Amino acid sequence: MRRVMHFTFHKCGSQWVRDVLTAPEVVAVTGCPLHVLDPDGDRPWPDQPPGTFAGPLYDATRQDWERLAGPDDRAVVVLRDPRDRAVSLAYSLALSHAYSPLHELAQPLVMALTPALRLRYALLGTVPVAAAMRSWVADDHDPRVRVTRYEALVADPRGAFAELVDHLGWVLPPGALDQALQRYSFEARSGRRPGETDPHSHYRRGVAGDWRNHIDRPLGAQIEAVFPGLLVALGYEQESTWYEDLPASIAPDAVPDVQAPGWVQLRVEMARARERVLELERACAERDACISDLEQTAQERLELVEYLADRPWHRRLRCWLGGRTPTPMPQAAG
Repeated sequence: MRRVMHFTFHKCGSQWVRDVLTAPEVVAVTGCPLHVLDPDGDRPWPDQPPGTFAGPLYDATRQDWERLAGPDDRAVVVLRDPRDRAVSLAYSLALSHAYSPLHELAQPLVMALTPALRLRYALLGTVPVAAAMRSWVADDHDPRVRVTRYEALVADPRGAFAELVDHLGWVLPPGALDQALQRYSFEARSGRRPGETDPHSHYRRGVAGDWRNHIDRPLGAQIEAVFPGLLVALGYEQESTWYEDLPASIAPDAVPDVQAPGWVQLRVEMARARERVLELERACAERDACISDLEQTAQERLELVEYLADRPWHRRLRCWLGGRTPTPMPQAAG
């Protein structure tokens, strides 16, 4: 059976893509449930059974895929503009990342930085994954792999996800994909429209191109110097001089007061609430899958009962069990 892998990088809409492609409406048709990864989700390759969906798989390369994929496996790869990715990561590390002991250790360090320095710190996260990003846009084409971009998913969720579904060979009934997209939309999860910003939310803004509000010309030049040709290779810029049209400076954001009373406790409670929501979503998905299986079994048994009810021998058996003399069956001529 075919395995499906979802390769991506942090802050590329990874939870969104996973949730839509493993939504109850989708799994009920595809029979391809989520294969739960280890808690970190950072292993380059899971021990994945056939007929399952694994993802998000972070920071893997095309070479990892070619070395370990089976001939019938399929891959979905989601990239994002490294500049937007860094902006999102800077806000996440400082204000909205789920609580964990590791993040609690690092968060005061991040918050001690100015917004501009936070962004530079987040940009460093691109250094170890830049080569992996490049590997997915190599010239050689593997028909088992579909590379898309976060920007395409945001601009046209229905069309972009439909292309992914088609690549995976799934045939969904009308409305199934729309229901999944509605359940996991930015509006449904954040309570806001895309572009309406809440810096404290894990679903902060929901749009592409926000990096233009944070990266000025000097920083753009440094990004190009550290990652020469990366933005052009990924298709986000046409020329390596892209930064020359940026403003000379950008006013920094205000720094939230993280020392306000109750800040740490509020973050812990928010993280626990997010974890509880994820647990409930998984439980609902499992319940819906079970209901779907029961409905299928019930339909099969109903069809069997209706088939048997039309058989002559079955009518005679029912008469006999009811204590009535059955009507003699007509004899065949000859």
